[in-house]
Amino acid sequence: MAGEDMKRSTLLQKAAQRDAGTFVSVGRLDGVTRYISYRVLREYGMVVSAGQSEETVLAPSRLRRDWYLIGSALATLFVLLFGGGLIGAMRRQKDAIDAAREGEALYRVTFEQAAVGISHHALDGHFLRVNRKYCEFLGYTEAELLGKSFIEILHPDDRPSEADLQRLIERGSVQVENRHITKDGSFKWGSIAVAVVRDAAGNPDYFVAMVEDITERRKAQEDLERQYHYDALTGLPNRALLFDRVAQTLRQARRKERGTGVLFVNLDRFKAVNDTLGHATGDLLLRDAAARLTASVRSDDTVARAGGDEFVVLLPEIADAEGAAHVARKITEAFAAPFQLAEHEVFVTASIGIAIYPGDGSDGETLVKNANAAMARAKQVGRNNYQFYTVSLNDKAMEKLVLEADLRRALERNEFQLHYQPKVELASGRVKGFEALLRWQRADGKLVSPAEFVPLLEDTGMIAAVGAWVIRRACAQLRDWRQAGLAPLPVAVNISAKQFQMSDLRAVIERELRDHSVEARLLEVEITESIAMQDHKRVVPVLLELKKMGVRISIDDFGTGYSSLSYLAKLPVHALKIDRSFVSAMLGDANAMTLVQTIISLAHSLKLEVIAEGVEDPGQASVLRLLRCDEMQGYLFSRPLPASECTAYLGGAQTETAKPAVNLAPQA
Repeated sequence: MAGEDMKRSTLLQKAAQRDAGTFVSVGRLDGVTRYISYRVLREYGMVVSAGQSEETVLAPSRLRRDWYLIGSALATLFVLLFGGGLIGAMRRQKDAIDAAREGEALYRVTFEQAAVGISHHALDGHFLRVNRKYCEFLGYTEAELLGKSFIEILHPDDRPSEADLQRLIERGSVQVENRHITKDGSFKWGSIAVAVVRDAAGNPDYFVAMVEDITERRKAQEDLERQYHYDALTGLPNRALLFDRVAQTLRQARRKERGTGVLFVNLDRFKAVNDTLGHATGDLLLRDAAARLTASVRSDDTVARAGGDEFVVLLPEIADAEGAAHVARKITEAFAAPFQLAEHEVFVTASIGIAIYPGDGSDGETLVKNANAAMARAKQVGRNNYQFYTVSLNDKAMEKLVLEADLRRALERNEFQLHYQPKVELASGRVKGFEALLRWQRADGKLVSPAEFVPLLEDTGMIAAVGAWVIRRACAQLRDWRQAGLAPLPVAVNISAKQFQMSDLRAVIERELRDHSVEARLLEVEITESIAMQDHKRVVPVLLELKKMGVRISIDDFGTGYSSLSYLAKLPVHALKIDRSFVSAMLGDANAMTLVQTIISLAHSLKLEVIAEGVEDPGQASVLRLLRCDEMQGYLFSRPLPASECTAYLGGAQTETAKPAVNLAPQA
């Protein structure tokens, strides 16, 4: 078209009205139909165009059309030849894919909208997936749970062990009820169904769990059980639950061949309180009595209300009848204090009957009945005491009860005495000091063994008052000897563990030394090795204070308390006392001899004196002298002496050449 005048081409004239375009010109120049593109150059007044023949432009499209027609023909021929099998398979595959997609969509909707909590877990318990309801149940978000294991959100008592998980995998499913820890720290009960999902090879892949919130149902169930099994007034187990626990306890007692105690407790004068102050006040008394009973027993014991003002205490696995008597004494002591009931203060004691399995009965009904009979006897003999159902045990308990009652009055009756056992220097045979030993002579003149009454002093809490009396009496004796012109010799007093629990022990010792004008160096305190080791943090500061005052300190019964040498080195002590059991055995037992020798060497290396207790044989004294033991104490030299005999002995020793009572020289 180059060179053609635009004025002669109507088509070009119309096209020139646009800047660019494409049109078809059919055979205008040389009879060839062309597809033409052009651009108008207005600044030059020209239209520039270029074109290709229709045959050239359409050739590729026509080639693709031909191949398409050939392919269609072949496909049609294939379908005609092989029928509809392939099409059916393709349709079935498509249907399966569509069904799977529909199933996945349905599961997603069901998982998220389910009315119960659903979760997936790895085999180690970690969350893989949780739905909305599960998150609402626990108060966590999905992101928070995905970082946890389901074991973490279970109550510690409900968590499965590895063995439990293994059994679940083997069984394939399980349904349990347990407590869950919510995000705010509270507990919710859930009913959980757990199933194992396996892979194509049949191996465990993951867990699926469904949980239903049953907190309200469990609470209602527990409320019903409490109403059935617990007393509404006191909150204690009632008679039905009591006998259930007695039956369980007796089954265990038979297997373990252990004793079981049943205490029947009845309040004294309860009817008088009810009649004079009214039932509301009586109810207050019953609640307070229940609280005192509960505080008097161990956590494993059961206190139940049998009805009215009657209570039963179940003591599983007691070693002997004394264990039951100990609890009965604690209850009696607990009821000694007055009850403050609103504006009224009343004194109500308790009468207690005791029955022991198996001697007093082999079943719960019999034991409770016999304990009740024993309680009735306690009422008959004056109330405010306990009685055993078995006559022989009851006689023994009565004897101990009388002993305890007399012991409580011994201080005010001045029935306690101090006897003094000399401590003798092995090298010279001279008396170097005394140990003050507590003795109790009852009003009838009978001497009671310390083995009988000292444990009672500990049990009743009287040891503090009696211990203070011992310190006061020892200081008074030191003063009396000084005023009599006798040479001052130190006196040792024994300090119990409960005395160390007194905050004023140092003040008591300081006061008595001052009041009796006694030098601190003349008073020595003895503590057992077990006290020093077991209550180290409490004991050491007190000992340091006493040492600063000038009081001497000895470790008694050394060798029986499993001392730590590092602790021993830190104790501010002056002497070790070898326990009498080693001294008595050393002549016939090489191990005991070695132990005594080791203790003496150890003490001397720590610059401590050594005192051997329980020396009763001249051979023992000779060996101790050869081993360089410093002092001895025992019947070989002197038994514990009353103060009067001790004073006479000291006076005679000072008028003569102080000679030993026995020959302590080595035997030829």
